[in-house]
Amino acid sequence: MKLSEAIIIGMTKTKQTFGTYFYNTDKGLEACALGAACVGAEMSWGEDPREYINKNFPVAGIRVSQCPAPGCKSEIGFFNHVGFMVVHLNDHHQWDRGRIALWVKEIEARVEGPAPTISPCKEKQLTAVA
Repeated sequence: MKLSEAIIIGMTKTKQTFGTYFYNTDKGLEACALGAACVGAEMSWGEDPREYINKNFPVAGIRVSQCPAPGCKSEIGFFNHVGFMVVHLNDHHQWDRGRIALWVKEIEARVEGPAPTISPCKEKQLTAVA
């Protein structure tokens, strides 16, 4: 399943929220665009959404040069890949998740083969050689 597809499926099951992956209300579950992708792809509850996105949707690690929102002058800096841009479009510009999914789909269409995934730096565990 592609990230754009997961967002679309998840948005049929949740209302949109901002500033958090998920928000449970008395009217049901709300999710941002990446939260909707987790719902659409049936992520197990208890998994870390960021790790799940990076592990299951390699396009999230594709680097982008600028925000696709017209006139946006946000400094992207370190946060210059699709996963963070989806969060930026959802939370800062409050794009609806369908529009975000279309933007992601355009990137997916340009990518051939597996995309690199950007994950947080982790210390390597060294094992002693006997």
